[in-house]
Amino acid sequence: IGSGSIISTVSDLLKWNVALHQKHSILPPSLYALMISPNKEGYGYGIGLELSSHGMILGHQGSIDTYRSFLFYFPQHNLSM
Repeated sequence: IGSGSIISTVSDLLKWNVALHQKHSILPPSLYALMISPNKEGYGYGIGLELSSHGMILGHQGSIDTYRSFLFYFPQHNLSM
């Protein structure tokens, strides 16, 4: 059983990030722009926003009990981590 009832793989998370950030096939452009717009300090509408020495980082993290997950996208480098 997956933590929080969600099970995924690294390959599937990469597919998600490519579809969301590169192909823009998850959300229409207007909603994607809103999602990555600052709403609260360090957070957009559903995604974390952070400016680093490597450029902007878009991402989300989750945890429950002892499980931890992180999914980040660096748009300037077209890199998912």
